[in-house]
Order: sequence, then structure tokens, then C-alpha cells
Amino acid sequence: MKRKWKYMFVVILVISLIGVLTASAAESDQNDFAELYGEVSKLSGEEAYEFFSGLKDKGLSDDQILQFFIGLPLSDANKSISKVYNDDGLATYATTYPSGEGIDGYVWRPGSGTQITGPFTKQDLKLPFTDYIPVPAGTIGDPNKEYIIGALAGGSTSPWSGNLVDSMIWQGNQFSNVDVVFQEHLGDDSKFTSIMDTFIARRVDAIVLHPRSEAVSMPAVRRAMTAGIPVVTVDMLSGYPDVVAQIAGNFSANGTQNAMALVEKLHDEGSYDAKMVMIR
Repeated sequence: MKRKWKYMFVVILVISLIGVLTASAAESDQNDFAELYGEVSKLSGEEAYEFFSGLKDKGLSDDQILQFFIGLPLSDANKSISKVYNDDGLATYATTYPSGEGIDGYVWRPGSGTQITGPFTKQDLKLPFTDYIPVPAGTIGDPNKEYIIGALAGGSTSPWSGNLVDSMIWQGNQFSNVDVVFQEHLGDDSKFTSIMDTFIARRVDAIVLHPRSEAVSMPAVRRAMTAGIPVVTVDMLSGYPDVVAQIAGNFSANGTQNAMALVEKLHDEGSYDAKMVMIR
């Protein structure tokens, strides 16, 4: 029972604190879009923009519009983008990356979540999953036990990574019997391994991990799991498949929303003829 509480605690903790979890598209929605996809495939430029802008008038909800764009078949109109997508095998990656169903039919709403000042970056940000799976503040698991959670991420390597740390620390601070010990690897493989081994030697109750890469992360994650320490990976995969949980970002939705914002910006500026640099 003690082990069960430990596993339950770390999964609830991570699910409630990460603002980048996955929600997969419903297959029925994708099938319903076939006629719309056929219609828009014949359009380009301003006509295509007007079609996309009028999806709500066609009866689609905000969530369905996002799913419509996620499932939009790849066009070869932009030859360079199409080449990158095909040459790098991104279609395979998109289909093999972990995905899951939303809980209880939850629908994302603009502006949802809790507004906080990040304890790590001191930036203002929203934590949408405090609405999705709210966990009351106080204690969690065994109220008479102090849980020590090792949290390891890139830290200040990017704004996104910094905000990931913000959410980890903030959520842990909501519970009086949780101590989140955060370390940052800063993209250094040897430092990553050293911190993981320190967590293992300390016998932390669980490890929340934003992996460096699959190859680098696998040995250390395997050592932790073999030592009986639950490991939850966030966003990236560890290369060791038998972790307690994988909290995966919805990369398709992320890219879709970025593209939608870009097209809107180009439209406002009066031309879709623009040079774009992709940074991978």
C-alpha cells in the first residue's frame, strides 16, 4: 500500500503541475472533416484564409477547429517545408509519440488555469492544468510522511524549460508534506547523469524528469527504476520504456497553433509572401 501511495502521488503531482500535457484528437472529428479538407484543397491565398477564418460559421467549436488544423493533410505548396517534413520522417515521429485521451471530456478554454509568478523565473504565467485536474492544497498521500521529489530539467536553458521548473516547484509548494529538490542539467550530459545518481543515492521518493535525450537518459533512468524509485518523464522520452508515466506534450497542437498565429500575422501585414527561418 505504501508503494501504491507513492506511485499515485507522483502521477497526481505531475499531471496537476505540467502545462504541456497531451490530449489526442477524436477520430470521429477527423472523419467529419473529410469534406472540408476536400473543399479547402482547391483554395489558396486569401480564399484559403477566408475559408479557415470561417470555420466557426460552419458549425465547428474552438476545440474542433484546432483538431481540424491538426489533421489537415500536408500540402506540398511550400516545397522547402514539405521536404523537411518528409526527409526528417516527422510523420513517423508524430504517429509514434505518446498520446492519450482527455479526462471526462474536458475541453480547453482560452484563459483557463491559475495565474502565478514563477518561483524559478519570476515570470508571470498560467498553469492550465490546475483547472483540468485540480488537486487541493494541504497534504497529499500519507499526511504524516514527508515526500522528497527530485526534479531535474534543463532549467534556464530556455524560457519553456524555465517555466516547466516554475510549475514543478509551485505545485510542490502547495503541499506541506512535499519537498521538491530541483536541479538543472543545463544541457550537460555528464551533469545530467551525476544529478540522477545523486537522487538515487539519496533515495528520493520519486523523480520528475525532463530528459536530456533518449540515449543519454536511459541508463540513469533504468538505475533509478531498478532501485525502486518511480520516474515520471515530461515532454521527452527517456529511452527506458518502463517508467511510471510519460507526460507528453501535444506537439501537433503546439505546431498548429504556432502556424495559425503566423498566418494571422502575415494576413494583418497584407502579404503571405514572407521568408521564414525554422529553428529545430
